[in-house]
Amino acid sequence: MPPTDRYSCFAELEQNEREGLDYRIVYRSGDSGILVMAPHGGNIEPGCSEIADAVAAGNHSFYALEGLKPRGNWDLHIASTRFDEPVCMNALRHARTALAIHGCRDAGGTIYVGGLHQVLRDKAAELLCRSGFAAGMRSDIQGRSGSNVCNRSAGGMGVQIEIPFDLRCRMFRNLKLDGRRSTTELFVDFVSTLRSALCCATPSVTFRESGFKPRDGCGPPVYSPGRNFSGRNPRGK
Repeated sequence: MPPTDRYSCFAELEQNEREGLDYRIVYRSGDSGILVMAPHGGNIEPGCSEIADAVAAGNHSFYALEGLKPRGNWDLHIASTRFDEPVCMNALRHARTALAIHGCRDAGGTIYVGGLHQVLRDKAAELLCRSGFAAGMRSDIQGRSGSNVCNRSAGGMGVQIEIPFDLRCRMFRNLKLDGRRSTTELFVDFVSTLRSALCCATPSVTFRESGFKPRDGCGPPVYSPGRNFSGRNPRGK
């Protein structure tokens, strides 16, 4: 059971934590109408920022609130149904749907897929399973509330992906900051699968030169890790 959140909204966090030292806000605009986010990024739920950044790549918008503390980053966790950071809220208003990347503390390998966007949710689960991942649902993290940040886009629905701790560990050299700079083939497969789900479930999306080439049909695509999307600007500046 995760600890109780210290802050019930961003205003409380902002009053007590130092932007640039304790946390930072990262935003990059894309042109697909899809926002990929890690509201508990950086050292809060390690690995989620890097995954969301790579899934967004060059065409989807990307957002993260990242914990920067050497320890105690769970203090920066705001529940998804109360997450109201202004940059994120503005980005959601300009997105027709959203994909939120989270980390859960489960020791197993099952990825929990939730949210109100049934087509994208089911496609993500289908392709994850086809790619060799275990995907399912858990009653306490279904992401079905309209106030859940993944469902607050202009379209009123989105998807949340909860990635267990052990699986995130296997996507990087380790989950410390330096270790997260080195990704594994599992990371590449996971990112490619989610990008393929976005392509299949939202067929109007056109992929420009962004390190991504879909394979025939809606099978798992090829993601090129040679293109670096982690040169992110705080608050999109």
